[in-house]
Amino acid sequence: MRPLSDLIHRLLPLSEAALLSSVDEQWEKIAGKAAAAHCRPRFLVRRRLTVVCDSAAWLFEMSRKKEALLKSLCQSFGQEAIESVYFRQGEGDRNGKDTHSDRGR
Repeated sequence: MRPLSDLIHRLLPLSEAALLSSVDEQWEKIAGKAAAAHCRPRFLVRRRLTVVCDSAAWLFEMSRKKEALLKSLCQSFGQEAIESVYFRQGEGDRNGKDTHSDRGR
């Protein structure tokens, strides 16, 4: 049996920009408080979510949790919403914002 979120997202698909905004709003719940302080979702292009991590340590940690994170994203936003997750290290400010938003798309 598929989650209700799958049915909702099939009937009312979100644009990538709207979906990215929704992911960003729920990121702390999905990734955890500690991870959310160091890693932020930045791009969603062709169902591929790019997450920018502020250090190599967090990049490594998030890469280890990739499958669990993708499963959680699919449960929250539907199986068809996000196909893959890509992590990269970026230069962030103290609020976790990527200071080079044009890189890694």
